[in-house]
This record gives sequence, C-alpha cells and structure tokens, in this order.
Amino acid sequence: PHTPSPPLVPEEFAEFCSTMIRRYAPGMTSASLPTRRASAA
Repeated sequence: PHTPSPPLVPEEFAEFCSTMIRRYAPGMTSASLPTRRASAA
C-alpha cells in the first residue's frame, strides 16, 4: 500500500490547506459551524 510522506515544509502545506479551504468552503466561519454538546447521559 502507498503511504504518503509528511510535508517537507509545514508552512507551505498550511498555506495550501488555507487556499483550498477558502476556495471550496467560502464564507464558512467558526460561528456558523454547529457546536458539539456533551450529552447528559
């Protein structure tokens, strides 16, 4: 099986992730995401 290697330059990978998030999930903010609540059970 093929296992990808970790990014060589973490900052470049972080910038790539940031760009893809802005491209494919525009307008989403943490305020618009549902909150997870622990159940009382």
